[in-house]
Parts: sequence; C-alpha cells; structure tokens
Amino acid sequence: MADLVENSRGRLVIDQKPGKIAWFLGGFVIFWLYISIQTLRESDPIGGIFLAATALPLLFLSLVERQTLVFDATDRAFTITKRTVFGRKVKVFELGEVGRAKTTSVRGKDRRFKQVVLQAGGEEIIAARMLTKFKALQMMDQINGWLDSGPPKA
Repeated sequence: MADLVENSRGRLVIDQKPGKIAWFLGGFVIFWLYISIQTLRESDPIGGIFLAATALPLLFLSLVERQTLVFDATDRAFTITKRTVFGRKVKVFELGEVGRAKTTSVRGKDRRFKQVVLQAGGEEIIAARMLTKFKALQMMDQINGWLDSGPPKA
C-alpha cells in the first residue's frame, strides 16, 4: 500500500510498504522455523528436512520489497529506493527526466486495481500499485501538481 508521507513545496515523498502478503510470509517463515526447531529437539530426523525446506519460504520473503520515491526540488532529483531483505538499491534521476504520472489498470484475482506509473530516464516506474481508483487518481494528481508547480523560489 502506498502512502503519501510528505508533500511540501520542495519535497514529495511516497512510501510503498509491503502489504498483507508480506506479513503472512513473515509469520509463515517464523512458524516454519519454530516447527523445525521443535522437531529437531525431539531428535526426529525429519526436522532436518523441515529446516532445509525453510529456504523456500525465505526465497519468497526475499522477493518482498519496500519502495520509497522522493521528489526533491532543492537537489533537483527524483530518487527511488528499493529495500529487500538482502539490501537496498538506489536510483537517481534528474527532475527534468521525469514525465507526468498516469494511472493504469491491473487485473487482480477477482477485482481490478489501479497503479500510478511514471516515465523517468527512458524507463517506466511503478510509483504505487494495488490502489483503488480514487486513491490512484488522488496520488496521480498530487504528483503531477508537484511536478507542475516547479522548484521553490528562493
């Protein structure tokens, strides 16, 4: 779920946190480890198999990422920070390279969602995903409004 953290004249911050699936995966990994350790304590040989099989849920958990987008007028930069279990990646673009935000539809299992997409440096960046239509349009308007207002006057 994406949240607008800060919206001032010189800075716009959008933080996209992992959703319910990430919490479920985290709980599942902890539960799986607990079962493995309890089974090993009882000297059951299948405990080693359970412990080795922990790698699979950890693999899924490693795919969960937290994305933060920062539009900064004083640095004249657009920064994307993606954090996973294994570390973080940072990409920086000049504000002049960033195009206007738009919404696109994504089909879920039983309903449709919207996502906010930006063009920056020749690549398409998903600014926010799994939003309702109202929230996506609101976020798109805030991003475009901030980009249109330009850098603050000194």
